[in-house]
Amino acid sequence: LRVRRVRHGVAMLDFDEICGQALGSPDYFALAESFHTVLLCGVLQLSLENHDVTRRFIVLIDELYEHRNVASESGEASL
Repeated sequence: LRVRRVRHGVAMLDFDEICGQALGSPDYFALAESFHTVLLCGVLQLSLENHDVTRRFIVLIDELYEHRNVASESGEASL
């Protein structure tokens, strides 16, 4: 997993880059270990139609929660 936008322990990621590809818990664990704050831009409306993306998003949020990271999202719909 390559994070392009980083500053002072904060990672800014595009939702499609982090949840739209075949990543899993080990990838998100490494992300949570490396940054104290993760900003997700372009979060899609989650639904059963995009269940793989939805599942990855849930796993990501679980990892961030377990590591007590700060997560902030912006996108199509409010959470």
